[in-house]
Amino acid sequence: MRGVDMFRKGQAALEFLMTYGWAILVVIAGISALSYFGILDMGSVLPARCSFPAGIDCVGTAVIDADTNTVLFEIQNVYGLPINITTASITSNECGSPILTSCSGDGCSDFSQNSGFENYEHGLIKIVCSNGMDAGRVNLAVKINYKDITNNVSLATKGSIRGNAN
Repeated sequence: MRGVDMFRKGQAALEFLMTYGWAILVVIAGISALSYFGILDMGSVLPARCSFPAGIDCVGTAVIDADTNTVLFEIQNVYGLPINITTASITSNECGSPILTSCSGDGCSDFSQNSGFENYEHGLIKIVCSNGMDAGRVNLAVKINYKDITNNVSLATKGSIRGNAN
């Protein structure tokens, strides 16, 4: 008699797991399908951002314009010493053949050896995507090469810009 009771309890537990297991599997499949077809696009929910690691800081968010194929963002020198920005480029696929067209701020307006971009000084960087840029949500990988004027050392930093290209 005891074995029959254990069999019934085991059968009840197995039926419980199978019923709710199938239900959970159907919910996971539904969420996966919605995500695959772009209905649950989490990128559209995430805020715009501009971030770089140590050395150069991004101030605010970038302006991404798909009509003019430009990315405009403000940086601040937090390296601790004067620097010259030598190049800036977008290394991700969203922007083919990027060209740095302007950089404003002391030591940033041209790329010759000059007085430098002082510590905590701000400047604007504008990158033009020569092959065009699609409108919509973009996640750009940006590389900035700069030179430490005091120690004559070339450095690079990689950051990211995420936002909507209008």
